[in-house]
Amino acid sequence: MDAPARDAQHLLQQWFDQFGDGMYGYIYTLVGNRADADDVLQSVFLALVRMGDKVHGIRYPKTYVYRAARHAALRVLAERQRQPQSLDEMLFDPPDKSAATPVDVEQLNWALRQLPQPDREVVMLKVYDEMTFREIATVTSSLLPTIAARYWRALRKLRTLLEKCP
Repeated sequence: MDAPARDAQHLLQQWFDQFGDGMYGYIYTLVGNRADADDVLQSVFLALVRMGDKVHGIRYPKTYVYRAARHAALRVLAERQRQPQSLDEMLFDPPDKSAATPVDVEQLNWALRQLPQPDREVVMLKVYDEMTFREIATVTSSLLPTIAARYWRALRKLRTLLEKCP
């Protein structure tokens, strides 16, 4: 392996270490199951590997990889709509519950599922992936004021929904 290829491989490993967990959570919220989330994450990094040295030209890696993940996830969702779902795919696959009590996680997951997909996506990117509104706007190809409005609307709705929980 030549030096530029090794450098590109090292860079991609850094990106995976830095963004992989957050991307996985984001992808999971879009596709709704672990198998598809695994496939999407793998396809994004496989595409980056195939780019070779060109990855060095990516100026904003976080927004680039998240945008690639979003597009790949949306392709999976579009394909899924063309195919009938199996019973296994329709069952909810709960996330890791180690960060909070089961009741807290269940209530939050329920409330997040009540949000429209664009609002849920903004909340996940802002809160869990710590993206700025500008980064989210780039990833989702949306206007900055739209992202801010979705975020604040989603927080108000989440607050209302969580207050109704026992």
